[in-house]
Amino acid sequence: MRASVMCVAAVGVVCVSGAAQGQVRAEFRIVERTGQSAADSSDNVLNFAVQARITSPGNTLGLGEYAFAMVINGEGESRGVLSRDRITALNDGTYYSGIAGPGAGFASGVAQQFGYTAAINSQFNGLINQSAGVWTQTSSQDIGLVVGSAYGSSLLQAPGVDTDGDGTPDTAIGANAVIPQSIMGPYFAAGQFIDIYRFRYTVTDLSARTLNFQLRSSDTTPLPQAWTFVSANLQQGLWGVSPTTQVAVSAADFQGISIAVTPAPGAAGLLGLACVAGMGRRRRVG
Repeated sequence: MRASVMCVAAVGVVCVSGAAQGQVRAEFRIVERTGQSAADSSDNVLNFAVQARITSPGNTLGLGEYAFAMVINGEGESRGVLSRDRITALNDGTYYSGIAGPGAGFASGVAQQFGYTAAINSQFNGLINQSAGVWTQTSSQDIGLVVGSAYGSSLLQAPGVDTDGDGTPDTAIGANAVIPQSIMGPYFAAGQFIDIYRFRYTVTDLSARTLNFQLRSSDTTPLPQAWTFVSANLQQGLWGVSPTTQVAVSAADFQGISIAVTPAPGAAGLLGLACVAGMGRRRRVG
């Protein structure tokens, strides 16, 4: 097993497994999946995806591991409800395309192809307003200790990796396997943004304010963490991605998101905020 995952699972510390590589960048962003830019009494449910992309020469590197926490800066727990959102279709490991709340097993939160660590300990699928391990709950709404790792059955169940289900990647030669670019892109973020975690926020306090969603690390560092890989190999009897090299994430490579909460028109008028109530937004689908 890779050193970084061993340290997370065993002692609650994410270890640095290497330095950033020349042209390699790890980018993170939060998106509202329905295009919604405001929450009000007609639609107070927001559905988010944390997305990542690895850019490298030829886009040959994929995302093998990651660690982050999500915080709604300044938002108290009494003002809404955080939960995981559906991300993986259980029948084939593809992305769930609809909008739905938590599903059975590990169909929600961390994407299945990165679910090895979360399957060992469900805390790594995100602690909602809780403290554990290297994550201490903040005074704001938060999801801590989100850790993804492409290893074991999580790696093999990614669409196209082991289509015959024999427990070995289809491209394996001996103890090594090169994962095709057609899989590296849409499932391991090689050169394109993919969803690595989904969550929702149901706003119960509709007083006017702006919700600021930001990522940080699951330990004491201020930004998300990412490890890249170039191929898969057999490790202690299980297939995993290797080698993993940590890529430094800069502030320029991360984008949070801000969502307005708009009171009902009558309340907005009383507050002198009628202009806010008319903010443009697109209604959700599904």
